[in-house]
Amino acid sequence: EIRLVIPNSQRVNRGNYVIKDMVDACRANEVTDLIILHEHRGEPDGMVICHFPYGPTAYFSLHNVVLRHDIQDQGTVSEAYPHLIFNNFTTNLGRRVTSILKYLFPVPKED
Repeated sequence: EIRLVIPNSQRVNRGNYVIKDMVDACRANEVTDLIILHEHRGEPDGMVICHFPYGPTAYFSLHNVVLRHDIQDQGTVSEAYPHLIFNNFTTNLGRRVTSILKYLFPVPKED
């Protein structure tokens, strides 16, 4: 479902791949970011975002995740780029989180 949120993303099953092999494949194919979702018994509980080629890499814990199929009467997913709001992210950590997340999304074109 994260693929529906982040434009221009692709879903790949990890299978038996070692993370180092995935990182090497991303670098060879000029991928800008790698997102790895961790789950426990089918429930997502963590997300790693790695920006290439030189980082940063961050781990985010996920709690109380509601998946799309658990929502009643949901409509279709909009294909418009999401609006990112980072008000009050003014500390060093806040600015780092802002830079990690904002580069996952393309810059909208001026009309």
